[in-house]
Amino acid sequence: MQKINSVRPSTDNGIVYFSTIVETVLSACNVDKSSYPSVYEAYDDFIEKVNDRVEKYNLSFELSLFYKTFKEKNGVVITSCHKIKGEEYHTVIAFGILQGKIPNWDVIINNPSLSDDEARKMIYVIASRAKKELYLIAEQGRTTRSGSASLIFISFAKDRDNHFIRDISPKFILYAGNRHGNP
Repeated sequence: MQKINSVRPSTDNGIVYFSTIVETVLSACNVDKSSYPSVYEAYDDFIEKVNDRVEKYNLSFELSLFYKTFKEKNGVVITSCHKIKGEEYHTVIAFGILQGKIPNWDVIINNPSLSDDEARKMIYVIASRAKKELYLIAEQGRTTRSGSASLIFISFAKDRDNHFIRDISPKFILYAGNRHGNP
């Protein structure tokens, strides 16, 4: 990261600046063209395609536009739990934490032995996207077309030995839906 951050733009051309950063990092990691030709082939191919795209669509290669593209975004993002891998947010609110939604019915029906493992992975992906605040919501009264539904998170929360929530301190779990605040 120090190498990347040490590169200062000497041009207003975003592609040239990006190339300078990549070349600096490759050099710092002792990745030379003769020892790692496939890395350089992939890199050259990428730069060629970027240049082609800029030309084809008459896009700007100004450095200021590159900065805008990669700056941290503000606002609300509404997406599926399957599309947030690699993302990070200040606050994450996930609802529909129901069996059949986490994981989806296909896993439950076709690979029931994988159901808990897949649900655990998906809950982990959702929970690990939050920088500061995380809200997991399992609604009551929601059913499938066949009329059945299992409240996955609520049922996990009732059993403190359940592998989904055993590491979550009880002070961080708020139950809504009844006067006593318990599931």
